[in-house]
Amino acid sequence: MSNKQDFNSFFPTDNSSKTNLKYDLVSSKFVTGIENHQMRQYHNSQSTAFLFGMIGGIFQIVIGIIIFSFGLLRTIFKALN
Repeated sequence: MSNKQDFNSFFPTDNSSKTNLKYDLVSSKFVTGIENHQMRQYHNSQSTAFLFGMIGGIFQIVIGIIIFSFGLLRTIFKALN
């Protein structure tokens, strides 16, 4: 496409209805591709954020149970002494 004639035959610059229809079809396919890509990116980021939230919640519960257990054992040993 180094030649200007080749470029004009590939993407004509006239304002005919055929050219406008071709550009409309190309742009709609381009926009559809971008929207699909953004939806996949959004869906992946949402599922990853949910996964990290669940892992963080599980860690908090486990650490809370461990701290509660140590506190309970400490209280029991103080009561026995």
